[in-house]
Amino acid sequence: MMSRRLTGRAWPWVAAAATLLIILLLRPVGLCRWPALCDPLVAVDIDQGRLDTALPAPQNDLRLEQSFVPRRNGLMEIELLLVRYGGQLSEAEDPGRFSLELLDDTGNRVASEIIPSGRLTHNQIYILRFWPQPRSAGRRYVLRLSGNDTNHISAWGYAADVYEAGRLRLLFDAQRADPPLTDAEEMRFVTRYALTAGDAARAAVAPLREWGLLLAALLMLPLPGVLLLLLVRPRGWDAGVAAGAALALSVAAWPIVWQWVSLAGGRWSGPLLWAVVVAGWAVAAGLKLRITNYELRMKSAAGQPTPAATRHSPPATRHLPLLLLTALILASLAVRFIAVRDLAFPPWVDSSRHALITAVMVESGQIPTNYEPFLPVDHFPYHFGFHTLSAGLALMTGRPLPGLLLLLMQLLGGLLPLAVYAAGWMVTRRRAVGLLAAFLVALPFFFPGYYATWGRMTQLAAMIVMPVLLGLTWRLGRGWPRVWPLVGVLAAGLFLIHIRVFLFYLPFAAIVAVAHLSRYRRARGLLLAAALGLLLILPQLIELLTVTDPLATIGQSLPGYNDFPTGYLTTGWERVYLWLAAGAAAVVLLGVARRRRWATLPLLLLLWVGALFALLAGDRLGLPESLVVNLNSMYITLFLPLALLLAIVAARIRPPTADGRRRKEERPQTTDHRPPQEVTSDELRVTSPESGGWRVASGEGLQRSAVGRPRSPFGGLWSVVRGLLGVTLALLFLFGWRQQANILNQQTILALPEDVAALTWMEANLPAEARVAVSAWQWLGVTWAAADGGAWLVPLTGRAATTPPIDHIYNRDLFAEVRAFNEAASAVEDWSAPASAAWLAEQGVSHVFVGRRGGFFDPAELLGNPALDMVYGFDGVFVFSVR
Repeated sequence: MMSRRLTGRAWPWVAAAATLLIILLLRPVGLCRWPALCDPLVAVDIDQGRLDTALPAPQNDLRLEQSFVPRRNGLMEIELLLVRYGGQLSEAEDPGRFSLELLDDTGNRVASEIIPSGRLTHNQIYILRFWPQPRSAGRRYVLRLSGNDTNHISAWGYAADVYEAGRLRLLFDAQRADPPLTDAEEMRFVTRYALTAGDAARAAVAPLREWGLLLAALLMLPLPGVLLLLLVRPRGWDAGVAAGAALALSVAAWPIVWQWVSLAGGRWSGPLLWAVVVAGWAVAAGLKLRITNYELRMKSAAGQPTPAATRHSPPATRHLPLLLLTALILASLAVRFIAVRDLAFPPWVDSSRHALITAVMVESGQIPTNYEPFLPVDHFPYHFGFHTLSAGLALMTGRPLPGLLLLLMQLLGGLLPLAVYAAGWMVTRRRAVGLLAAFLVALPFFFPGYYATWGRMTQLAAMIVMPVLLGLTWRLGRGWPRVWPLVGVLAAGLFLIHIRVFLFYLPFAAIVAVAHLSRYRRARGLLLAAALGLLLILPQLIELLTVTDPLATIGQSLPGYNDFPTGYLTTGWERVYLWLAAGAAAVVLLGVARRRRWATLPLLLLLWVGALFALLAGDRLGLPESLVVNLNSMYITLFLPLALLLAIVAARIRPPTADGRRRKEERPQTTDHRPPQEVTSDELRVTSPESGGWRVASGEGLQRSAVGRPRSPFGGLWSVVRGLLGVTLALLFLFGWRQQANILNQQTILALPEDVAALTWMEANLPAEARVAVSAWQWLGVTWAAADGGAWLVPLTGRAATTPPIDHIYNRDLFAEVRAFNEAASAVEDWSAPASAAWLAEQGVSHVFVGRRGGFFDPAELLGNPALDMVYGFDGVFVFSVR
């Protein structure tokens, strides 16, 4: 019986391994045709997207060559934007031929194409594709454009040197009567690469190079949670559940600690934080030793054998869930760091805001009450919880903020499945539920992985707290009275980390409270937790009510701000998950109708999500809308209830027995409680989780029990179901890994690696009173945000910028000034005119910064302005001084 049971449990894993092996074998030979699983992972390597000059059309005696040096292995695409001289002709009318050729550093032809000119149109994007070059990084390639004597197709270029590793050349016959003339110094081109296994492995372990920062994070992050768990001493939790709970509690507790230390007048510093961390772990070790000794004395007094006396080795299968969880967390961390392999800065508008708040806290060593000395904003209405983590690590390590925030963001994202596992176990007491929920969040689901492309670090930190908070809130209402202090700490930390997510939590807490109002003992724990949470956040709550107008804030809205994010439904396999959720909801309703206890929590999850949609429906239901919350911010948190719902329902799928009843584990009858050394060879020793001692049963009796139980006629069918489950898990794993590895949206990457050197130079060389003009774009409503690396100028250099991070909106005069400058600057048509430089001087601008991505400041035009001097220029990044 035991062998058949182990084989049945192993069958899904065998099917999953076989599926992965088959796909991995078919893909190299081109027999795997499913793009979502088998196509190479393609990403941008070189992006020289600037253009202002049409290059002459290459013909027999004229060729165009652009050299470049890939930064990544796997070069496989080159994109051009074509120019067509003359009108459009059909292929039959146009005898021209346009040729592209790619040569490597040895002169070998990598790829070539000859296209009839009649097939090509003006401003057409043309991509030259070829087999990925496995060792392309650091090698010089040359793209050659040529044509016959009737060719009228060329490409766009740019009239400034903005790519340091290559150059544009025009090759023509010296005897030509009319040599071609052009101002272009670069071709407009984009290269892409296919991620190789070697580069993926190097990206996965790249954080190990920052071992000091990583060590500080691993010591600091879990410490408060470990101490709280040692004090509360919850029972029956395995190592995975305890680790997930400790992580969530720590992320919630650090903001509370910073808040009360700041209120007491204390200031954090690097040495002080290191001392606290070291002392905290020493206290944790002492508490653990004391608890262990106490438990051993209690067992000895009760006559129970101690672990040293039993010398019992538990079955290997008992450790399998924890091994799977460990592998899953490692895979989650690896793929998160693979996703940001090409970044030097976290993406999007929010990231520079988080850098600014972190810089303010590093400067003061306290929670922020204003933005001095970086911005003239005299209050702080934003949440600071996440920034206690980033500021703490910055104080402990002194690492630059861009790399620190990037590592911390991906570290939290990779560890979030650990908190989900803990929540899955807490609400069901089943490891399988926790593992499946954690797996869905780690890989197949689009969220929370996509948080990285927005730099949503505060919401990511909040979603680490939310799973454990949900699980303990549910259990607090189901007879775990000892955990009410943990619920209070988690709720308070969630409020300080992200107010939106805290508001999303409140309906769930209210539903649980209503469900247990009739039971005083259970409701009492919820009330105590609420009281503790309110006490812990009271100073910050009073501060927010003082510096803001809550009614006015809640009443503010923008057109389209609360629109439903339909684009998410067409991303990846999101619609499949929603259909599965609909099926799971039907199963839950059936379970409720049949009064199954397991269906209670899934029903509450469905009610919770329904309540959130109803409360945020806004004018669709005649309700007010607000800038505080919207459907988009709520929808991207639904991965958590969705994962729990699918995992709980999937865990209810079990093979039926012959009589149609649910299978139950056979438990041998206890015959005595003798120590293991007294058990004879024909008896089976079984650990008793209830007593902590030994139960002894006859092996012969177990055999009779196994023989006596009737076999299910559906055994063969159930084996097929298990096999299909394994295949599904393998496909989800492959799809999820690919999705997470390339999940970043290129449009949200504003600051690029080339900007790092320029910002470092500006910090060292610009005067402290400098005011730097940067490109910007209209981000949300009438709020402007910097469009390139200039977004990071204020937090990294301390110099003033015409568009600082978006927290400038908290100063009404500064907000109006930023808006007026950018509206006028974006309307300037020619930055090469001396009048434009004079206008900049009138605005108090001393310097102009142009990042690698750029914006309305055109470096080619700025280079031609006689009233501007270039003081820095390298690899497409420029700094000009205004005379």
